[in-house]
Amino acid sequence: MMSYAKNTNVSVEKSQFEIKETLRRHGAGRVGIIEDDDKATIAFEYKNLLIQISISFPPREKFRMSPNRRNRRSDDQMYKEWEQATRQKWRVLLLTIKAKLNAIEEGVTTLEHEFMAFVVMPNGVTFGDFAMPKLLEAAQSGQMPRLGLPGGGA
Repeated sequence: MMSYAKNTNVSVEKSQFEIKETLRRHGAGRVGIIEDDDKATIAFEYKNLLIQISISFPPREKFRMSPNRRNRRSDDQMYKEWEQATRQKWRVLLLTIKAKLNAIEEGVTTLEHEFMAFVVMPNGVTFGDFAMPKLLEAAQSGQMPRLGLPGGGA
């Protein structure tokens, strides 16, 4: 499977700008990005909901060795490979946000369905971080419903 934007030359800053502009164009307000070496979070308000999406970046040391694991890269080479992976992550995030917003705009889905996991609850935790452990626990214990067709068919 080919990775989306694996060889992109688009800068992180341009991708971030495009994300902000896309969100604003679709009615989002108060858009902000918080960055660190290993992750970034984009937060915005949309229809009275605070939405926060985080992406993780691979550690730079992951790129120390060449893909065949035979050659050790220089610090410069390692940084360039890490930077490429970071640019790719931002492009994937932009594509994801555009797809979600377009699906909402076209009536395929709703804001609540597309961004539910990323909605920040009053206690500051996203709904996904709150709910996922509970859902996984229910799935492991066999308490989740089985797939079935409406009307009782299996």
